[in-house]
Amino acid sequence: MGVLASNDIPGRSLCELCRNAGIRVPEAVAVLGVDNDESECRMSFPTLSSIDIPAEAVGRTAMESLAKLMKGGQPPPAATFLPPVGLIARSSTDWLAPRDPILGKALQIIEEESDRGIGVEAVCESLGVSRRNLERRFRSELGIGVHERIQTVQVARAKRLLLESNLRISEVAERTGFGNLRRFDRVFRQVEGCQPSEYRRLR
Repeated sequence: MGVLASNDIPGRSLCELCRNAGIRVPEAVAVLGVDNDESECRMSFPTLSSIDIPAEAVGRTAMESLAKLMKGGQPPPAATFLPPVGLIARSSTDWLAPRDPILGKALQIIEEESDRGIGVEAVCESLGVSRRNLERRFRSELGIGVHERIQTVQVARAKRLLLESNLRISEVAERTGFGNLRRFDRVFRQVEGCQPSEYRRLR
């Protein structure tokens, strides 16, 4: 079952209510917000997935319409609808969310810290478990390794920045935790089959 909240604030509140009631999110109910307010989404537990609304484009379109009206133009014959930027997936709708609490916490740490360049050993240290133990849990339930999950999250965020910003490729690499451009190019090509610059041009 899933719930679409009107925006991120009630979405975060719903996650908290579910937690207090012993209802597991997203295993029992997935929660999705609207607006992609980074602070609200990251304060939520689990972190809140949200639909990213093109707020700047909405404001720009409204200003252009108002300017035409002020110059004596006619109002548009119908309402103007702008599509959402996309769905920003976080833990509240993550199909990978496991029943194992250690694994769930590991996924949350990776999601919150991957853009800071967190590595496998740091995840293990935060959880107080051995690398062998954590790798076994990941492989057993998710079929992937810890390092692979970190890279998947990093690449997903990099793709979003490549499409939605004018940041230089080196800045995208820095903001998504890759550390340097060479490593970013190598990992991105392994995951997506093309270089970051090619991905930006193709989209």
